[in-house]
Amino acid sequence: MDRKALAREWNRRASQDGLYAVMSRRWTPTQCEEVNVQHAQVLLNWLGPLDGKLILDAGCGIGRLSAIITQQNATVVGVDTSEVMLSKARAALPLPQALFLQASLDALPLESASVDGALTVMVLQHLLEETLFVKALEELARVVKPGGRILIIDGIGETRYQPANSPVTLVRTLSDYETLKTSCRMLNFSNLVCAGDDYSVLVWERMAQV
Repeated sequence: MDRKALAREWNRRASQDGLYAVMSRRWTPTQCEEVNVQHAQVLLNWLGPLDGKLILDAGCGIGRLSAIITQQNATVVGVDTSEVMLSKARAALPLPQALFLQASLDALPLESASVDGALTVMVLQHLLEETLFVKALEELARVVKPGGRILIIDGIGETRYQPANSPVTLVRTLSDYETLKTSCRMLNFSNLVCAGDDYSVLVWERMAQV
């Protein structure tokens, strides 16, 4: 599936109600809410305290986690490729605490070392093109200040595979994240079960620029 086809797919999904715009239809509404709470807790555990910080929500979707960030007296920049997703996010979270931009994660419209931290949740698994995935990792590291953290929640397995029930998902391995080791150090790699599905929590700290 090419980028244009993916964009159409995310715009289609964005038209769905509530958290189904960004979560699996295999989950019940209650499970979606529970997963959202899980993600919010992980966010606060690893990126907090957020008071006064500027945080990048990469692949922000409808702004569900951007909302958690603004509730902590922080400012968020949300980036997504889907304008339909972004329209929902903008309606829920207006300026000045939230700014939402349409862009691809391999070309973030931000200055280098301009944000205090970044998160990308259930997003990188949908970057099927390898060059796009690697460039997205490089961009995340580029925009985060030295000492800032990058939080990733995604499906990671012992081997790389594409789930039969999700043609827009690619489960990668931890070794696929090697590119981050050139500029970041890993602080955490742990398991997170979301509505019966296995995900991983990766936390990286941006090292001082050379």
